[in-house]
Amino acid sequence: MTELPEAAISAQIAEYLTRAGWEVVVFAQDRAVRRQMSGWVDIAAFKFDATLLIECKTRTGRVRASQERLFTRLMPHTGPHLWHVLARDLETLVEVVGMVEVNRP
Repeated sequence: MTELPEAAISAQIAEYLTRAGWEVVVFAQDRAVRRQMSGWVDIAAFKFDATLLIECKTRTGRVRASQERLFTRLMPHTGPHLWHVLARDLETLVEVVGMVEVNRP
C-alpha cells in the first residue's frame, strides 16, 4: 500500500472535520509562510469549547526542531479544551475527536 503524502493526509483530515461540524483552518504551506510560522501546525479546528492543533505527518515523516519546540511550549497548556495532535493518518484523528467528545465539559 502506498503511503499518502502529508498534503493528502491534511486534506482528508480537514474534510472529515468539516463534515463533522468543526470550524477548520488549514495553514498555507508556501515557503514564505513556512518561514514566518516556523513550527506552527498544519490545521487548527474549533468546535464548541475545544480546539485541535494538528500537525500532519506521514508514517515516516519527521517532526522538525521548530515543531518540537512548539510541542514543548504548548504541552503545559493543553487540557480539556486544547488538544495538540500529531496525526499520521485519518484514523488517528478520528480517535482523538472521539476522546474530545467524551471529555467535553
